[in-house]
Amino acid sequence: SELSLPIVGNETISLGVLDNRNYVVSGAKSPDYVGVQRGGYGNPFDVTTATGKPLAEELGFSVQEALNRNGFSVIPLSVSSSESEAIISAVKQNDTRRSITLKINEWKTDAMLRLRLIYDLELSIFDKEGNSIAEAKDSGDEVISGAGFEKGNSNNASSSFETKIGRLFNTPLIRGAMER
Repeated sequence: SELSLPIVGNETISLGVLDNRNYVVSGAKSPDYVGVQRGGYGNPFDVTTATGKPLAEELGFSVQEALNRNGFSVIPLSVSSSESEAIISAVKQNDTRRSITLKINEWKTDAMLRLRLIYDLELSIFDKEGNSIAEAKDSGDEVISGAGFEKGNSNNASSSFETKIGRLFNTPLIRGAMER
């Protein structure tokens, strides 16, 4: 399935997706880590993205495709860290009227008998001077389905991402910041 977003436009914007999960930032887990699949005794095995690409890159690609389909031309915002100074300097350097950052503070599935998703996402819109003009957050810990095999779990997690990111973009503040 593909992500659909409630904003349309025809300008060039910047998009940066930052994996801010503490265990990835610290190097304890690799950037393609998406969660755990539990064996018969509940012992966890790490699950990574199906493509082997970093999670932030995969999620970013899905947002970028959706924005492209809605008329935007999207250029990457290359940010060295999720510190605000790093973000502001990247935004100024790109010089687009709007820049979007999505911080993944948490995104982890835990599958045994049910598929649990623990998430914490933060979407911000910046003007070209690097001022944050809108922000939306969503976090939770929820059971998204009965757990199936790994492939099904990763598809369920993807469709959850589409729902959640769609909801963040749909907040009046975010929509307003993109439209004005």
